[in-house]
Order: sequence, then structure tokens, then C-alpha cells
Amino acid sequence: MFSPTITAGPSYLRRLPHLLARRGTAVLLTWTTWSGDSLDPATGSHLGTPLLNSGTVNALLHPVSAEAVLRERLQLKSGDLIASFAPTVDLESLESLRFTIDGKQYAQKRVAESVVTFIDGYIGDHRLLQNVVLTLAT
Repeated sequence: MFSPTITAGPSYLRRLPHLLARRGTAVLLTWTTWSGDSLDPATGSHLGTPLLNSGTVNALLHPVSAEAVLRERLQLKSGDLIASFAPTVDLESLESLRFTIDGKQYAQKRVAESVVTFIDGYIGDHRLLQNVVLTLAT
């Protein structure tokens, strides 16, 4: 079986987020923060007023088609998207995160860790892309 060798110097890894920012598709991120940092000790819910935040980043988008060979194995369905963001985009800490692409609203789809490992992009220990699976929001 052919296994290509990929060599990438540190300069390529530093340039990748900038290339993605210029060449990708615009994705509007919206998320919630709270006016107060405290939590209700009884319920664990936020105290304070929810504040809607937004920002635009670019991503490479990979639509999942009905013919995709690995679709079932990867827990994907037709209409889902795999979105590739620069590793510098912080998606993990954003609460109630939504993704708006071409006027359609998507939510991050929960998939098994093995799926995330399969679709994420690394060269050695360097993470090239941060891939997430998106599904149309309901």
C-alpha cells in the first residue's frame, strides 16, 4: 500500500491559519456568554443575563453526500458538513455555539472520538486543521 511521506517545515505550519483565513468560506459563529460569572449552587445554571456574541472565521467545507463510502461508519448523514478550521480558532470554550453558512444554521454534531481522530489533520504532533461535523440546526 502506498503511504506518502509529507514533510512540512515550521514556516508552513505558521502560514496555514493565514492561508485558510484568506481562502476559506466565511462562517458566522454565534455563542452565548453571561453578564455574571456566578452559577446557582442548587441548579448549576448561570445567574445573570445571557448575551449573544458573534464573529466570522473562515473554514474549508466538505459536504457529506449520500454516496459517501464512509458515511455510515463515521456517523454522518447526507447534508452534514465537515468544517475544517484553523487550529487557532477556539471552538471548545464557546457555549451554545451555532454556525451560519450561506444563510443556513448548523450545530456541531456529537460523534465518537474515533471519528474525530479519523477526520482531524496532523503532521507529526502538529495539528493542521480542527475538523468538526456540522448538521442542520433544528
